[in-house]
Amino acid sequence: MRESGSWHTYRNTFNKFRNAVQQVQDLSASGNPDKSTIDEAVLAMQQAHEDYRSARDILAREMMPSGEGDFARHESTWNKEGVKEIAELLWELEGRPDGTALDNWYRAERIVRRASPGRLREERESEEYTSAVCAR
Repeated sequence: MRESGSWHTYRNTFNKFRNAVQQVQDLSASGNPDKSTIDEAVLAMQQAHEDYRSARDILAREMMPSGEGDFARHESTWNKEGVKEIAELLWELEGRPDGTALDNWYRAERIVRRASPGRLREERESEEYTSAVCAR
């Protein structure tokens, strides 16, 4: 039996996500890497996670019999809980320094926003909002 294109895409995106998670774990074991290295690795992990979830949903829709209802598309991880998890991961990767919670939260927001579907539009809107607030 031959694999469908969706199944192949699902497997590839899962492997990319698994590799991205491994890179973040390796960073954690390597000591205290700089913030930009951490942010890049966590962003790559989040993007791989979004790609994996999209591929999973497409495959699941294809596998469902016709007329069984609509398979709900995944929602972006752009929510407070997702941001909190990434902020905590950043804090852990940096060695749990005191006084970095707000910085980690903002970094996590940027990472999650950049990894989300429609991320370019949301990024522009956020930058415009931030510019407007800072100009006050």
